[in-house]
Amino acid sequence: MLFGRQSDVAGKGWFRKVSGRRPWRLSVKLLIASSIATVIGFSAICTSVMLDMRRGEEELARQTLENLAAGIDADISRNIELYDLSLRAVASNLVLPEVKGVSKEIQHLILFDHAATAKHFGVIQVFDTEGKLTHDASSLDPAPEDRSDEEYFQVHRASPDVGLYMSRPMLRRSAYSIVLSRRINDSDGGFLGVVVGSIRFSYFHELFGRLTLDPGDTITVLRQDRTIIMRKPFDLDIIGKNLAQRPKWNPAAPMPASGPSIRHRGFTSGAAARTCSLSWSASR
Repeated sequence: MLFGRQSDVAGKGWFRKVSGRRPWRLSVKLLIASSIATVIGFSAICTSVMLDMRRGEEELARQTLENLAAGIDADISRNIELYDLSLRAVASNLVLPEVKGVSKEIQHLILFDHAATAKHFGVIQVFDTEGKLTHDASSLDPAPEDRSDEEYFQVHRASPDVGLYMSRPMLRRSAYSIVLSRRINDSDGGFLGVVVGSIRFSYFHELFGRLTLDPGDTITVLRQDRTIIMRKPFDLDIIGKNLAQRPKWNPAAPMPASGPSIRHRGFTSGAAARTCSLSWSASR
């Protein structure tokens, strides 16, 4: 019976030898190709993820710079506006007949308010048609001064429609400052002189000192004609330079009349860096 069962098994081919056929095996080339395809696919996924992360970081950096620029813009705008109100008050009150007839002490109290004596603000002065000092907020009997050769005086004397004029950075009363000035007109629009004040560099140093920046970050405050008013990191050799004269600067590029603008490459250096630049123009 045993032999018979073995014979039956053999007959059914359970122990039949397969002649001329090999067991199925993976091709070496196919295995290599599959491995390469897997590596390429995984690399593509990783690259896509990294690009998405980089775009997210760039967007976050852009938003951070925009928020930073908006905050600086609001602070500078508020202080310049408050100071300009004091200049406007002097220019308008000085021509009133009632003010001209009072004593020097009362006239001094009417013309100059305490807002103009705040920290970082320079003394407000009034110069006549010849550039001679006539009124000084810090003294009833100021020492003689002649500012007829200053740029701001010549600008106001030549044009009645300048409005608030922001000077280049300059040394004023032993402190580097930005001089703000307005023209004084008579009732017919004639030139009567200039009222002048200033904002010291210490204001910008204090403002920027409250910010936390990366080592490569730069903040630049520019006048509308692209003159550098202030920069962090501070460099006195750069302050006052005009970027419109630099070969890489395009003066035809559209820029806002005032308010914040963002640049992602430093204007004053060749190294790529996050740069926050604010362009300013004087108001009417």
